[in-house]
Amino acid sequence: QAAVDAAVAHPWMGSSVGVVVADQLTGEVLATSSPDVVREPASTAKVLTAVAAVRALGADTTVETAVVQE
Repeated sequence: QAAVDAAVAHPWMGSSVGVVVADQLTGEVLATSSPDVVREPASTAKVLTAVAAVRALGADTTVETAVVQE
């Protein structure tokens, strides 16, 4: 929870941030910040980017990402 609180408090995050962190396998909610405030899901804003990426790179392309903990 402390990591979520610190991230949400960062000035880059802006004034309207909601976070829910859940275990992918169990669905257990691990941390939250303003989970009950209604907002447009960030995912809907990414749909056009995803469509453009699939069209440009192909549906079979994968992109590696890394998680870094300090």
